[in-house]
Amino acid sequence: MFSPRNNRFGIPGVISVIALVFAMMGGAYAASNNGGDRASSSAKKARKGPRGPQGEQGPAGPQGPKGDPGPKGDPGESGKSVTGSPIASGGACGSGVSGVAYSLNGTTSNVCNGKNGKNGQTGFTETLPIGKTETGAWAFGFFSEAAAPGFNGPVRVPISFAIPLPEPLSNAEECSEAGKPLCHVHYINPANEEVRGFGGKTEASTICTGSSEEPTAPPGHLCIYAASVHNAFGGADEFIKNAGGSTESLWGEVSTAGAYLQILGAGAESQGNGTWAVTAGEE
Repeated sequence: MFSPRNNRFGIPGVISVIALVFAMMGGAYAASNNGGDRASSSAKKARKGPRGPQGEQGPAGPQGPKGDPGPKGDPGESGKSVTGSPIASGGACGSGVSGVAYSLNGTTSNVCNGKNGKNGQTGFTETLPIGKTETGAWAFGFFSEAAAPGFNGPVRVPISFAIPLPEPLSNAEECSEAGKPLCHVHYINPANEEVRGFGGKTEASTICTGSSEEPTAPPGHLCIYAASVHNAFGGADEFIKNAGGSTESLWGEVSTAGAYLQILGAGAESQGNGTWAVTAGEE
């Protein structure tokens, strides 16, 4: 058996023990560090999952406040005016025509005056056109007793056409026989009735539908309207005659120049007036 006294470490033994302790501590430290790194890395790998899908777009935010006005811009350039210069006759507008050349921004437009037209004919017409109407007025009197004492006779009142008719109106042989009404000539008394026949028969006219204020006549007819007849008598077929002036003129005939109205029974204080209308053409 060893004796305790004889079993002492001494300095070499102490050094060996210290070296052994440091060696054991270093290995433990290394093992501890390596294991910690691996654990930390595994933990990180366990916490990170796959990337999820993109979420829906959120609602639009509220409108922001109105911004301040921007600075005032610089003034624009002044516009250019159109200029004009005369074009002399025979220039750009042609012979005998003048005008004005207007220019703007290098572009020129010629404005030419119109040529003078030829002088037209006057409005004169030789005969009344077919379907056209002309009108006029007639009157006679006043007869005094002193001017024509005891006078009791016919008075002839002219019905003169300012524009001649192309043809006479009535067929005298057919329309002027006794007892027959005039075919184309009509006398309307102040009561607006047509006087027909030698006996002074009156009836409403179906042809002369105008009045002394507004005389009218259909084509191929002369309508004489009496506005007033005093102390005399006017009629139709025996009182309206061709104005041709020949002794062969027949009652109830109207020439191209006109006719005359014959008033019977005129004497002292006789007077009358009226209008007429005639229309060219056939009925």
